[in-house]
This record gives sequence, structure tokens and C-alpha cells, in this order.
Amino acid sequence: MKEEKIPSLTEKIRIFALGGLDEDGKNLFCVEVDESIYVIEAGIKFPDNKESLGIEFIIQDFTYLVENKDRVAGIFITHGHDDVMGALPYLLKALPNVPVYVSDIGASIIANYFKHRMYAYHEQFTKINFRIMTPLRQEHIGNAIVTAIRISNYLPKSYGYVFNTQDGAIIFIDEFMVNPNRNAAFEDQIFQINYITKGKNLLLITSVGNVSKNNGFTNPSHRVVNFFNNIINENREGKTYIACQDYDMYKILSIANICAIKSRPFTIYSHTTSKTFDDLRHKQYFKNQKLLTLPEKEMMNSKNGIVVIAGSPHKLISKVEKIVTGEDPIMKINPEDYFVYAIETTPGYEKNEAILFDQIVRSNPKKVIRLSKDILLASPSTEDHKFLIDLLRPQYAIPVNGLYMNFVEYRNAVIQSYISKNNVILLTNGEVVELNSRV
Repeated sequence: MKEEKIPSLTEKIRIFALGGLDEDGKNLFCVEVDESIYVIEAGIKFPDNKESLGIEFIIQDFTYLVENKDRVAGIFITHGHDDVMGALPYLLKALPNVPVYVSDIGASIIANYFKHRMYAYHEQFTKINFRIMTPLRQEHIGNAIVTAIRISNYLPKSYGYVFNTQDGAIIFIDEFMVNPNRNAAFEDQIFQINYITKGKNLLLITSVGNVSKNNGFTNPSHRVVNFFNNIINENREGKTYIACQDYDMYKILSIANICAIKSRPFTIYSHTTSKTFDDLRHKQYFKNQKLLTLPEKEMMNSKNGIVVIAGSPHKLISKVEKIVTGEDPIMKINPEDYFVYAIETTPGYEKNEAILFDQIVRSNPKKVIRLSKDILLASPSTEDHKFLIDLLRPQYAIPVNGLYMNFVEYRNAVIQSYISKNNVILLTNGEVVELNSRV
């Protein structure tokens, strides 16, 4: 591993990825503070090329963590998305009983994911040692004081983590957006970070998000109520099918709320996503009691129901394909139905999505609608990143979860704010940042 040393700190601090930094999906980041190893995220990467035919997904090499298992202080999960927690079942096979720090909603999503894999693939996994973290409560874990903070993105109660060390705070924030609106499910606590760290912020690690797509703030361009409201209002005589990524609960909750207001039957065609939605209702993150939910088979007898077809990006294409080609055992497209393709294009799946969209049109619904390009995923855009740098004023910043060209775009964006170009560190796979010279 190539190492980049930044001198004059009292503690030995190292930051690196065992998965990938300059790619999407295979995310597993390690922050070492003296003898403690903090594992942040454990995602899976889905193959998108012909060289990986027959491979369902790719996980990290856990050898380093197994060899240093006594030093692993915990695994910290920011939110319940495949590229954040998909490899967790296999990491816990290698490191049984290691604590998994997460929110209560994150724990529910992970537990549902484990159950799905056990049922669908007959796999056996160890019991998860969940440690539910309370936001803004400081906990002494290993050689650092760790605080969870709530982050506003596309999943309710997502977390960022602050690792307070003697030399300053290491702050890890994956997907986020600056969102001053008060919302029980999507609360934003980034404004509390300086209170926790007293402004002594050594390093910010953050996902690049929408930095290459939008020069402004993401909020309010992530909002979807008007888009879906207009469609549901227009189609009163047939069902409306809406294909949506399973992790994008912001869209799903918005659609459910419209259905409750308009007294339209609602179904999520996905067992695991439906279970997550039920957990959110149980925990009062969705409070509209007027929502009428129907079982999947009963929905087919409804004349004007709303069906959310949900799934992970790599499986959603095949799921929609079966429905529009008539191969699905339950869902069928009728001539009076609408089909809404509310999916952000996944890198590497452009060709597959183009073929699928053609199949949707051939299924002859009354109307086919694509998600407006003006609507953004609830991830950081250029101004969100600049704002976060100006707010926290970290000594260093490392962008993650993107291609190298996205890292360059991130650096070009944030050097317009507080931080200098030399202090934005662009790591690629196998590289290490070491903040450890004891002088």
C-alpha cells in the first residue's frame, strides 16, 4: 500500500479502504487510532462487465481485519443500503461478535436483509451484536470518543460518525444533504458537529454524491411530491406502477403519503422493503393513519391502486422485466395502467436500462413516464460540500464513493471554500493516509 504521511500528530492515525475508494459499491473504510481499528461500512459491489459473468456480487478481502481482530473496536454502519452494509453478513462470519454500531432503523433494515438472505439463499449467519447508538451521545469506544449524528439523505435516521481523538476529530459522513427542515425521519444534525468537537476538526471523509451532476444545493431538488402528485391525480381509472430503488425510502414515503391523502390503495411489491416500511410505521416515522395498504394479490383487483415495485438496483431490472413481459406470477400491466420509471440510472447499467425501458413501452400501458432529470437523489451536490467544508473547517478532507474523476470534481468544488487544494487528499485503491509521526 502506498502511504501518504502528514506529520506532527501525537497519536498514530491511519485511514484506508479494504474495498475501493475510487469506485462505487465495494465500500469498507478503516480508521485506526493507535491500536483501535474502526470499520466504517461494509458494502458489496455488483459486477457490471462481462469479465464477471456468473459472479453475483463482489466483497472485500477481510484478511487484514481477521489478522488484527483483537484490535477491531466495532463496525459502524451509516445507513441501510447494499453498498453500505451488503457485505456485513460475510464480514461477521469472519469477525463474529464484533459490535455493529447503527441506528434503530438501520438495525431493522440490516436484520431484514439477513433474514432475506437466509430465506432466499439458505445461508446461515451469526447473530448480530447490535449496539444502537443514540444521536449526539458521546461513547468511549476503543481509543476514541465516538458520537453518532443524524444525517439527512434518502433513508430515515441515517448516521454520520465523529471520532474524537487527542489530535482532533475524524468525521465520516456518507450520503448527506444540507436540510434545515425539521422532519422526524430525515433530521439533519450536521450543525451540531462543532459543538461536539469544539471546532477541532482534523479530517472530513465524505461521499462525493451529486457533485458532478448539480452545482447548487440538493435541497429542494430532491423533493418528489409534486411529480408523483400530478401523475396520481391524472390516472384515476387505472393502476399506477412505480419502479423505485429499495433504499430510496424518501420517495416511497412520499408516494405513500400522497396515497393516504387521496384514499388510493397502496402496495410495495417487495417483501424486504415492505417490512422496512412497516417498521417505519411502527416507529412513527410515517404517521398518516389513513393509508390503505393491500396485499399484493388483492391489489390486482383494485382499479386505481398504486404499486411501488422496489428492489436493489441490480435485481430491480429483472423484476420489472418479468412484470412487463407477463412472466410475473402476480403483477400484470393492463392497457389503462400507468408505468413510472422513478429510478436514477446506475453507472454500468445504462444499456440494460435502455433495453428495459423499451420493454416497458412494448407492454402497452396507457402512459410511460420517466423520473424528471430535475429531481436529484438526496445526496450532496456542489454547494452542500462547500457549505460543509465552511461549516467544519477541517484540516484535511478525503472524498470517497465515486470514480477518480469525481474526486477531482469534488476537490475543484471545495477549494472554492475554506480548504486548500493540497489538503484535499485523493486516495485510490490500496493507498493509506498516515497521520502518525510522533515528534
